[in-house]
Amino acid sequence: MWNFSDFENETSQRDDEDLYAVSDGVRIMQATAIAFLGITGAIGNFLVILSIATTPDLRTLHNAFVLNLSVSDFLLSAVTCPLNFASVLLDRWPLGSVACRLCVQISLALMGVSLLTLAAVASNRYFLISKPRTVYERFCGRRKVLANIVFMWLQAVIIGFVVAEFVARVKTDFNPLFGTCALDPFHPSTWVFITVLIVLVIFTSLVVIPLQYFLMFRTIRASKRRVRGVVGSTAVSTAVSSGTNDALASVASQGAVDPDTASVQPSIHKHRPRRNITFSKEEIRLVKMSFFVTLLFVVCWLPQSLTYVLGPTYPVLFRAARFEFSLLLLGPAGNPFIYAWMNTNMRRACLRLIKCQKCRGLALH
Repeated sequence: MWNFSDFENETSQRDDEDLYAVSDGVRIMQATAIAFLGITGAIGNFLVILSIATTPDLRTLHNAFVLNLSVSDFLLSAVTCPLNFASVLLDRWPLGSVACRLCVQISLALMGVSLLTLAAVASNRYFLISKPRTVYERFCGRRKVLANIVFMWLQAVIIGFVVAEFVARVKTDFNPLFGTCALDPFHPSTWVFITVLIVLVIFTSLVVIPLQYFLMFRTIRASKRRVRGVVGSTAVSTAVSSGTNDALASVASQGAVDPDTASVQPSIHKHRPRRNITFSKEEIRLVKMSFFVTLLFVVCWLPQSLTYVLGPTYPVLFRAARFEFSLLLLGPAGNPFIYAWMNTNMRRACLRLIKCQKCRGLALH
């Protein structure tokens, strides 16, 4: 009779080998991507940190969250990327098991801070644009912002180190699927830990962040429509215009809207037909920002999240694990451009620092 068990075992072993098999070209491409994203993230976030530290006008409560995001992304790019680069290039973990576990836990904590800060930035802007100043100051005052930042770091450290180490007892090792040290998705308690974390943090943020940007955009559109609708009474028109301008000026002072475009002139559209009404500059900028924030978040986190959750059931998903691991580093590299460079004052401060460094370099020569 035919012995099918030997054939099935041999086929399963061959499939596992194919799953882990990676050519030298793929490893070099992954290492190059990690190096590029790591350097870009380190330089970009460091420029944002220096810009906020050296520019008094940028030291606002809203930019405190941007600064916190840049610090966590800078540490992630500067500390973990070199280790992951060496691991991928050598096709083995160059340090011991303790360093492997520590690298994974540091990455978990820093990514947690980054995700929580992204949600906090969206919430801060939502309260700033959509709520009265009294409500904003009640929920987003100086003490509340500082307390939130401290809470983010404590929560991320507790989850990344205490819960992962002593509660979930996660398994970390060099994983050929990712090309570096990573959480083992085939380990039962590790898989449960990852799945709960993904559902509670990543999937929730994937809904909350785009929703808040949509509500902000809707608030601005509704405010402008109220202003444009007031045509008969000059006094009413002036009052509405003044109130809207004050609200947008408050937004501009916090860095959420460019000051050059933070005013509303209802007289421009007073006699214009409704079909010819166009988006203002701050509306377009807010739409662009919300689009890029959502797109970057989805591209960075959704593929790896689905692979970790569904991979043990559908192992074929792990064939793209190395590529998805590199995508995680796209967030720290892209955040400075979205949250900082789309702000005129922040962009000017960064360019000023770059020009100063160039001038110093020329002076030395």
